[in-house]
Amino acid sequence: MYPDHGRVHSTRLQAILDDSVGISGTSKATFVPLVEDSPHNLKPSARVRAQCEAETETKTKTEADVCRLPLSHLDVLILLDHTEENAMTPSPLRRRNGRPQACDPCRARKVACDHGQPTCNRCQRRGQTCMYTLSAHSAMPARRSTSTASSSTGNVRLRDRDRDPGAPGKSRPAGYLGLTSYSAVFEETSNSLSYLQGTPRFSVPPPRKDGSRAVPDELSPLTREMCLVVLRYLRDLIDGDVMPRLDPGPRDIWPRIVGVRVLDSLKQTMGHHPSEERLYNLARRLCANTARAMVEEANTTSEEWMAQLTGENLRWESIGLLFTFYELFKGTTDQPLNYHSPYTSVAVKCVGVCIELVHMFADANVLLLHLCFRRNIMESMTVGDAGFACWRAHAESISLLTFMGIHADQPASTPTFMAEMRARLFARIFTVDKVSVSFQGRPCLISGRYVTTPLPRDIPDGAFMGGPEALRLAASQIGDDGWFRGDEIPSVTLGRARLMIAYVKDELMEVALSQREKPPIEVLLDLKRRAQATSDSFPPSLAYSPHDMEDASADTTTIFSSSLARIEHLQNLFLAERLLLKRPDYPQDGGELLEISYNMVLLTVKFWVHKDRFADMSGDYGWLVMNYAAPGGGILCMELLKGSVASSTVSRSAMIQQLSLLVGFLGWVSSDAPNAELCASCRAIIQRVLDHALNHPDAPLTQDDGIGDGRLADDGIFFHFDLLDTYEWLRSDEMAALDDVRV
Repeated sequence: MYPDHGRVHSTRLQAILDDSVGISGTSKATFVPLVEDSPHNLKPSARVRAQCEAETETKTKTEADVCRLPLSHLDVLILLDHTEENAMTPSPLRRRNGRPQACDPCRARKVACDHGQPTCNRCQRRGQTCMYTLSAHSAMPARRSTSTASSSTGNVRLRDRDRDPGAPGKSRPAGYLGLTSYSAVFEETSNSLSYLQGTPRFSVPPPRKDGSRAVPDELSPLTREMCLVVLRYLRDLIDGDVMPRLDPGPRDIWPRIVGVRVLDSLKQTMGHHPSEERLYNLARRLCANTARAMVEEANTTSEEWMAQLTGENLRWESIGLLFTFYELFKGTTDQPLNYHSPYTSVAVKCVGVCIELVHMFADANVLLLHLCFRRNIMESMTVGDAGFACWRAHAESISLLTFMGIHADQPASTPTFMAEMRARLFARIFTVDKVSVSFQGRPCLISGRYVTTPLPRDIPDGAFMGGPEALRLAASQIGDDGWFRGDEIPSVTLGRARLMIAYVKDELMEVALSQREKPPIEVLLDLKRRAQATSDSFPPSLAYSPHDMEDASADTTTIFSSSLARIEHLQNLFLAERLLLKRPDYPQDGGELLEISYNMVLLTVKFWVHKDRFADMSGDYGWLVMNYAAPGGGILCMELLKGSVASSTVSRSAMIQQLSLLVGFLGWVSSDAPNAELCASCRAIIQRVLDHALNHPDAPLTQDDGIGDGRLADDGIFFHFDLLDTYEWLRSDEMAALDDVRV
């Protein structure tokens, strides 16, 4: 599927995207295009090298060193400036014939210009201000800078990171504005005038129906290369015969329905192995389509919405969607899922490039929000849930969600496609926010206190994408409890249930992480009751049975959905019980916490024991074991070390068996997995606890030895290793000394 030319371009893509901090970092980058006779001729022209050598005479030592970097396999020379204060030096402007544009003073005197930027050598010697005027045919559609410059720095009016394809002075939509915004008072005033005087004497001009922004005839070098590296990688995909799977398990199916149409449209547009010129023409067309605002009104149907993304209307959002389907890029259809392969890494970066391209030309829309959400998930699968890249991608999703006002949607009596789409996206992102908080212990990025968006309706994907009549028919089959009563189990059922769990978890997190006065114990008891009531309200399809995993005839997707809903419910009980145990007036002895912890470990390790049945979900194992099994395992470890078991239903041997399986699960996680270091540390600690419990069963440790009872420390957070790695005697040297004394 990947011939030689595909590997060449994927290598170049990897290098470009790794270094292009304009995509994933904060530094600035300038791309100087090289002269290529063919897509495989990767050597720079002599003119470019000469230009670099000339520029080093006036640049700093750092810039000169960067300019001498080897250029063996890059399409472009990347000049990095790691300071936010310095303006980015643009690529040489080009005339219509492709030659570099001379600066204004040299052009006026009709003398040769070396095209140096920010100041050419001739202007530097004469002490003149060097200026480059952006002509109608220049390649970089960036906005002009209003600052002036001295003769030593010149006046470069172009900055690609500040590019705006729109006309000068054209503003972008302000997005959602809430009750405290500047517009709220004026809106109240307008409403008052309408009440007193009837129709108002003034009106706010409505937004333009044509929301498109101007796109230049020629793309800037940076934009051009960003487009081409993505399209080159897709070229091999078009030559293959792989389509997105329409059975993605418990996940939404609608993105794949759209993806199939996008891929069909792309194949018709690109043809078989298109040339570089054809790819560039396609890139310009994609940019022009992306600049047209998406129509996402309340009455927009699924067909109308998809028509804006497919056929002649392909956009960069459409292209980015293809990179979210792992099966398109894993090489062969019979390969198992591998979220750590080079193909996956490139796919994550390509999604980021597509998002950046959308930011250049378009405003917010729901598919862009879906891409941001998917990039967050893909980052967690490749770099780990605790990494900054994952956290930053999640923050971008939350920012875009609140900018679009999706958190403030109001319930409607009649379901519509756009309302349900927004509700589904909100459910996924809000739930991930709570999962991230429980995994990382960082404050949440969105609180349920600010949310009015209703739960997504429990409607099958076929009806969701089938038009208004299909939506109404499916909605009529929803019972009073909010769950679908038909024969089909909608994929959104799990998402709806997880959102209900996440709302309770949000309040628990607020209590646990708040540094203010703690609420009365009645608040925690009520949260615990609500957590149980939420789980009891789930439909039969989410009812967990411990024997389902042993039943070979049971549906794998249904088992995974019910197990995940069950384990997230147990985590809520786990958090509530630990918060309650911190209260001196709570009359429990920790036995309930031990049972909850045991069930969390038991349920999580079952995924590993039956990993062959859940091969498609293997990418979720890393965060499953660390988010649910590790905290529960910490409680089991403390019970073993104390010697006495607080629960009458959980025996010492049962705890040892489950901890032994947990050690095996943690050891199964490969060394190159995203959370490998966390898993290895947790595994080492549990092994030491097991060694001590088995070698010294009659030598329990007490609180004087650093053993707690599962309560929250006053100065600590209750996530992960504070349950396991907070005891000095667990360090290697202390543990060895302890063993020597007790032998």
